Amino acid sequence: GNLTPFAPSFGTDYRLHRNLSLFGNLSRNYRIPTFNDLYWNEASAKGNPDLRMEKSWSEEAGTKLAFKNFHGQVAVFSNQVDNLIYWRQVQGTWTPQNVRDAWTRGLESTGTFTKAIGKVNTSLTGRYSYTRSPVVFTPRHESSGSVRLNWRHWDLAITNNYVGLQYTDENNGYLKPYNIANVWLSKDIQEKNI
Repeated sequence: GNLTPFAPSFGTDYRLHRNLSLFGNLSRNYRIPTFNDLYWNEASAKGNPDLRMEKSWSEEAGTKLAFKNFHGQVAVFSNQVDNLIYWRQVQGTWTPQNVRDAWTRGLESTGTFTKAIGKVNTSLTGRYSYTRSPVVFTPRHESSGSVRLNWRHWDLAITNNYVGLQYTDENNGYLKPYNIANVWLSKDIQEKNI
């Protein structure tokens, strides 16, 4: 039978200062076509038993900051894929093909600030990513923010997620940017007589 692909990975983390460190990761990755990729059989979609596996190299490098009330990181990343498996419409039927090589790269950043205000524990978290990719449905800009308040057994969380414009096909069809906001309120109930 076929041998399992060799997928090595290497990571390092080097502390420059008690509050500052550098990190990096390198890995070889594979994606074997799924059963649906190979054998899906319906009127509107058909698998492709001749698909080859995707092969990719992934690299990431960045820096981490850690203080008493704040921690965060910024990283750049790159992912080079050979034999990208891509579903496309051929004469009205969706089918997967190894269509092209793809290079996805970008930047990711996250940060969290925490502070106790009286008896209320507060937490503010933010995230932003910028991605350049030829793969459809990959937004160039994504961000999120959240506020969390904890008082005694009560917990309040407010979040907002932003997803930027996404191209849906090779003819520049697209989905508009959108926001999703959520609010959670919860309370821990402790039963002593259980």
